[in-house]
Amino acid sequence: MWKPVLNRISKTPFEIHLPELPGHGNRAPLPAGARIEDFADDVLSQLPLEKSESVIFIGHSMGGYVACNIARRYPQKIKALCLFHSKAGCDDAEKKAARDRAVAAAEENKALYLRTMISGLFSSNSREKLHDTIESMIEEAKQMEVAAIQNALMAMKRREDEVETLINRDFPLFYFLGDQDPSLPMHVMESELQRLPGAAYLVVPGIGHMGHFENTSISGEFIQRILRSLNA
Repeated sequence: MWKPVLNRISKTPFEIHLPELPGHGNRAPLPAGARIEDFADDVLSQLPLEKSESVIFIGHSMGGYVACNIARRYPQKIKALCLFHSKAGCDDAEKKAARDRAVAAAEENKALYLRTMISGLFSSNSREKLHDTIESMIEEAKQMEVAAIQNALMAMKRREDEVETLINRDFPLFYFLGDQDPSLPMHVMESELQRLPGAAYLVVPGIGHMGHFENTSISGEFIQRILRSLNA
């Protein structure tokens, strides 16, 4: 997911680690009923951290929810946090109902669910330009077990609201957003950002939920600015 962006940034003097969420890629799924904190602990277990070390977390979508959970429970591990097409707020009633429908859809027809879900993450213009990339993502996602998909959906549905965590933060906070992202409507994100003074953010026009593919150059520049500011 992150390779297109990583090719556009200068990583010195940072070490870059790309942990996978349980049930994604080559990572074994967690048992049924796993919560966001279980995903967070698994991610931390993949990082070769010394006791006193902290990390710049850049979390995309569910990865941002996981990073917010880490920020609440292990704030000493956070050097900075970037919510990349993600938010600190929890699901509202409408979103929780949508998660339940997604659980049922994945059970009924995994291939159709994945095609509909993944295509819907991109803006309409991006879907045309990135047809081959989207098809490749769909094929890769088919390797996921239905149970792993459902487990992730339910963990996101049950996650806690972490806005207060970020209000009380003592680390830099960044947001990267797309103005065509159906998962994160701008009125919702504007409300969250108003509660988080000092958060730096960028809203990119014309992209949906997948900025690292939809506008790789701007995504890379934004991450580069974060790294540069923290290495000043």
